[in-house]
Amino acid sequence: MVTATQQIEKHFRIAEVAKLLGLSRGAVYSILRGEVLVDFSRPGKKGIKLVPESTLKRLLDRHKKTFR
Repeated sequence: MVTATQQIEKHFRIAEVAKLLGLSRGAVYSILRGEVLVDFSRPGKKGIKLVPESTLKRLLDRHKKTFR
């Protein structure tokens, strides 16, 4: 049960993050190396990886395009 002080954080799939950033999934995997991810697979196996909203916010702040 979630109490009033806890917040449920939204998670995004790698493909959704790639679409938001306008990059390929491979580029997103490279960018996310070393970041916090939620991984539902056994070590060394393929599986679903989810990106927490806080990590996505940091990525969006870092990869903003500046128009001149």
